Amino acid sequence: EFLPVYDGYDAPVKRADAARYFLLFRYGGVYMDLDFTCLRPLEESVATSAMLRRNGTALLIYQGPATFRSGYANREAVSNAWMASPPRHPFFRFVIDGLNETRNEGHPLRATGPVFLTQRLAQWKRQLTMLGTKADSRFNVE
Repeated sequence: EFLPVYDGYDAPVKRADAARYFLLFRYGGVYMDLDFTCLRPLEESVATSAMLRRNGTALLIYQGPATFRSGYANREAVSNAWMASPPRHPFFRFVIDGLNETRNEGHPLRATGPVFLTQRLAQWKRQLTMLGTKADSRFNVE
């Protein structure tokens, strides 16, 4: 169902962004860009360990304005360079569902990248609030 959108992307980075969401949804685990360096084992990370213990929690990180250099914003954004999730987390299904809506966006940040992910997280939180469910806005997406 998504293959025509994926194949229609005009930039390889859009396909790479979309693929990471699909992989996290299907298999779970930790995704991080190749330019990240672990200073200690992931298992020792407080956030990652909490996610692994509390099956059902996906973890996202914010990148500050200094790292988010774009003509679109000078504010924090959710990074898609580091994400963690158990398999089949509904947030990543929600993210995937949104890719079709932004397929014609020209800039990768808005189509599939951090601007897109930030917008999807805001929409996800609004939906949870309407359902009376709490979402921790700092670290996890429950």
